[in-house]
Formats: sequence, structure tokens, C-alpha cells
Amino acid sequence: MVEVVVVVVVVVVEVVVVVVVVVVVVVVVVVVVVVVVVVVVVVVVVVKMYISYTPPTPKPHRPNGCRLTQS
Repeated sequence: MVEVVVVVVVVVVEVVVVVVVVVVVVVVVVVVVVVVVVVVVVVVVVVKMYISYTPPTPKPHRPNGCRLTQS
């Protein structure tokens, strides 16, 4: 009987350890995915802002250049 109890306890402990490890791995993966998504979104937003912000400076020069060449 004692051997059976020891075996059951060992199996239960192993199952609990496996479940805890799986939960920790899942949590770590979810956190990594969330961090990657946030970084990608921030980079995309910054790049879009940068792209949308920089063209207005060259645009006025181009029409002026065109007008100068036309005149």
C-alpha cells in the first residue's frame, strides 16, 4: 500500500510540474507575441508618421521648381 501511495504521489507531482511548465511556457509565448505585436505596431506607426511628415518639405520645392522651369 505504501508503494502504491508513493507512486501515486510521484505521478501527481510529475503531472503538476508538467502542467506548471506548460502554463509558464504558454504565458511566456503570449507575452513575447504581445511584445512583438506592440513593437511592430509602434514601428509601423512611427514609420507612417515619418513618411507622412517628410514629404510636405520636398513637395513645395517641386512645384516651385516646375513653375520656375515653366516661366
